[in-house]
Amino acid sequence: MRLRIRAKFIGILIIAAVLPVVLALITAQLLGYRYYRGAQGERFETMARYLANNLSLAINKQLEDLDEWVALSDLHVLVRAVKPLSGKGIPTEPDARAAWLEEHWNAFPASEPPLRTLLENPISQRLIAFRMVNPMFAEIFVTDSRGEIVGTTAKTSDYLQADEKWWQQAAALPLRNAYVEGLEFDASAGVYSIVVAYPIYDLSEPAGRPIGVIKGVIDATPRLSSLATADPSDEAVRQVVLGSGEILVRLSGEKVQPLARQITTAAAATIVRRRSGWLIADLGETSQDLIGFSALTLLNTVPEPDASVRHALFVLVSLPVREALAPVRQQMYIVGTIGGLLVLAFACAGYFVAGRKIIDPIEHLRTAVRSVALSVRRDPSPMTGTRQDNALAKLQKVKTGDELEALAKDFAFMAEKVSGYHQELEREIDLKTAELLRDLEMAREFQEALMPRTYPAIPANPADAPLALAFHHIYRPASSVGGDFFDILPLSGTKAGIFIADVMGHGTRSALVTAILRTMLQDLSAQTDDPAEFLALINNHFHQIASQSRELIFVSAFYMVIDTAAGQASFASAGHPAPFLADRERRRVDPLIENLRGNPALGLLPHSTYQKWTKQVMAGDVFVLFTDGLPEATNESGEEFGEERVRQTVIREMGHDPETIDRALLAEVNRFIGVLPLPDDICLLTIEVTPSQREARPRPHQPSLASGVAGS
Repeated sequence: MRLRIRAKFIGILIIAAVLPVVLALITAQLLGYRYYRGAQGERFETMARYLANNLSLAINKQLEDLDEWVALSDLHVLVRAVKPLSGKGIPTEPDARAAWLEEHWNAFPASEPPLRTLLENPISQRLIAFRMVNPMFAEIFVTDSRGEIVGTTAKTSDYLQADEKWWQQAAALPLRNAYVEGLEFDASAGVYSIVVAYPIYDLSEPAGRPIGVIKGVIDATPRLSSLATADPSDEAVRQVVLGSGEILVRLSGEKVQPLARQITTAAAATIVRRRSGWLIADLGETSQDLIGFSALTLLNTVPEPDASVRHALFVLVSLPVREALAPVRQQMYIVGTIGGLLVLAFACAGYFVAGRKIIDPIEHLRTAVRSVALSVRRDPSPMTGTRQDNALAKLQKVKTGDELEALAKDFAFMAEKVSGYHQELEREIDLKTAELLRDLEMAREFQEALMPRTYPAIPANPADAPLALAFHHIYRPASSVGGDFFDILPLSGTKAGIFIADVMGHGTRSALVTAILRTMLQDLSAQTDDPAEFLALINNHFHQIASQSRELIFVSAFYMVIDTAAGQASFASAGHPAPFLADRERRRVDPLIENLRGNPALGLLPHSTYQKWTKQVMAGDVFVLFTDGLPEATNESGEEFGEERVRQTVIREMGHDPETIDRALLAEVNRFIGVLPLPDDICLLTIEVTPSQREARPRPHQPSLASGVAGS
């Protein structure tokens, strides 16, 4: 009777288990205790790291939200614009006013007009709105450069904050750094709080002194409560301690218990030095404990130089050594008792049988599988086919009389079929890939055709207007086809409409949307020369098309009409970055729109309305229009190129013609990102206002759109 493969494996495993059991007995006696102690220590460290990471993530989320809000809001503008508190009896001289308000602040009713004005001013309203979105902040307020309150979510305990240590530390920090005070327990409120303070800088003068400080108080009690229930079945003690050794809180069950105890100085020093790990030490109890610990990591924070240990926070997970290592003693006793009864006599026989009846056939199968895998992966080695033939020949010689023999023959047959199917599949893939590349090339050529190849002469007759316009653009898609688009529309003999847009995303879908926009521009441009009305028309038509799609599609756009006869430009924006205007006479470069609000992108909302701006233009003015792919290009460190670098480049190159300005901007972006590919499409369009009477410059050669450049 032939044994089946399952019976062979069972018999061989019983025989071959003798040697491992003997080795396990020796290892358990010599190394088991140490290994289990390390395993338990690592488990406690993992628990501590998990709790620390959760608490760090919760706090860092609040820090990042506050940091991002401060960076993206116009808080510095509001701080400069806010007026000092005034009212009956309040001195007008700054020092006298601050001293008077500090003295009478606590008795000042919230219903009094000066204080009500403070609580309802734009800064306070924005702080209240931010706190509604971030409820972990118990309190937020803003001071000016003198430490006086200029905005708050609620009346503070003091009016003048300049004498507070957190204010002095934060006011000395660089831009986008925070000062954080460690976890503190407020006995009256029964909560744990973390104080964070950021300096407020005027973004136009980032190298100057802060113009104010924003302070937030984070209520960490809810997060601590959630960590307390992380694993209620585990008997390990979880604690939050300061680097000085003070135990702030014990996380137990559903309770967060404030404690007023210290761990030993030696244990605290080791924890602070190593920051993460495990150790066996005395925590001040009657016996030694197995301790896992991990430090909290807070982002963009600068603690007090003389209190870094005091404000360092750690999570400790501990258990007395006797309790933590009790299971290993029991296991060693069981293993020793069973291991002593095992016999070593059949170890060699088991190895021989396993090698002859199972291991060798399985090795042949493994070799055959490997050779087939190399063939499927297109291994460039010329020996691949030979190895596969040899491996399949060995499979034919497997004679074990069981499932392995049948498996070997079945696999050899299957391998021959798979090789044939794989070759056929590769041919089909090559055909489909070639077809896809042809489609992409056609889409790219189609999009090239949509872009202006020549620029209109504005004015058509130089005698009709005192000013003339010169154009140049550069277009660089992030992939084969892109979603950026522009067009120049001759509205009359002396007027030109300039349109630039950025479709959400890039690739084939975005390119299709640009084709739709081009059609709408040609159809609707004659209906109005008012930029705001024109964007509203485009939005209505585009929203009707986009709403029929199941996916969100929107387009940021900017439209400007320049009248060379009247010397006036009117413009409107649908959520598009504001272009820059270079005034060569005053050597100034400023955005056309300082603050854009309530002008949504095209396709987001039906029947949107847009704001119109007007500006006088004169000879020498240069307009630089661009899509967000230019300022949002990032380098290897994740830093964005930014609109300030765009502005500085235009300032440096404003004396040159539009082509030189565009090429300088593109060169600066390429130097900034280095070898990284463009993350988004870039479209640049520069318009120069010139006297129409001067001799026209020869138009430079216009390369094809494949190079991304067209000259004026």
